[in-house]
Amino acid sequence: MGFMFLLGPSRRYGEEIAVLPAVAVLAVEVALCVIMIVAAQKTLNNRAVAKAAIYYNNI
Repeated sequence: MGFMFLLGPSRRYGEEIAVLPAVAVLAVEVALCVIMIVAAQKTLNNRAVAKAAIYYNNI
């Protein structure tokens, strides 16, 4: 309960919690994009494939 008190009213606490999943999903998507690009460059060593990975992730 002290944790909720530090964050302020319960309504604000709910809004903060609602934002966290969105930030987590965004971080995961960025990480996957980076992993895909690095993997493409290491396995195929082809810049065209890396550019395609960037393009498809930006759609």
